[in-house]
Amino acid sequence: MRVMHVISGLNDGGAEAVLYRLCSTDREHRHHVVSMMGAGKYGPLLQAAGVEVSCLGMAQGRLSASGLWRLWRLWRLWRLLRDWRPAVVQAWMSHADLVVGTMARLAGVQRVFWPESVT
Repeated sequence: MRVMHVISGLNDGGAEAVLYRLCSTDREHRHHVVSMMGAGKYGPLLQAAGVEVSCLGMAQGRLSASGLWRLWRLWRLWRLLRDWRPAVVQAWMSHADLVVGTMARLAGVQRVFWPESVT
């Protein structure tokens, strides 16, 4: 199964560490991690473990859809979702939930999981 994880960033933190352990040890499923910001600490580690990583390069604190530059980055997320066609999208951290849920639905992904709820 193809699983796409979208997280606000990949710097050193608890959620990022859990995501790394999940993706680097699960050989049954194919994982693709999308960071809304940069590669941080875990991007290179995930790539070394054979996990595909994409970074949208959004600035911290500017995750809204206003402005053409931010819309371009949201369009990149939509394209990643459409092109990779995951069976499941997992949103990590509340910063990504609304953006990921919206973009995944627009891209035709039926199963979107976010913390504490399933859509």
